[in-house]
Amino acid sequence: MPKRLFNVLIMIDEERFDETVRFLAEVVGMGEPQWSDAPGTMSARMTPGWPADVDTRRVVIGAAPGVIELKAIPSVLRGTIASGVASIGFATADVERYAQRSASAGLDVGEVLELGGMTLASVMAGGQNFAFVCFPD
Repeated sequence: MPKRLFNVLIMIDEERFDETVRFLAEVVGMGEPQWSDAPGTMSARMTPGWPADVDTRRVVIGAAPGVIELKAIPSVLRGTIASGVASIGFATADVERYAQRSASAGLDVGEVLELGGMTLASVMAGGQNFAFVCFPD
């Protein structure tokens, strides 16, 4: 059973991205940023309205639990993808169970996805996107 927050995904306009990373790393002291590319195909599966042919940058900062993931919104997507908190995630060994519980509660549940070795399901509750995530052993 998830008992605490695992991660928060925040979408940031590309021109403010580096400033946000610097704030979290240097001012807040969350540690060394872990940079990676975010292929458009993966972003499209996880972010409604994101075209599969638009790649971007992402960074993970902090340590679990309490990781913050930032994804840059390229200027071509300004006005299509909103900046701000995109998802709040909870780690669990049983993503399917929590997806089913969410559906039984009448919530909008996305398909359970296998991405990069992890399993995840998104749930819309109260106008906010949440996710249940299981990482490989």
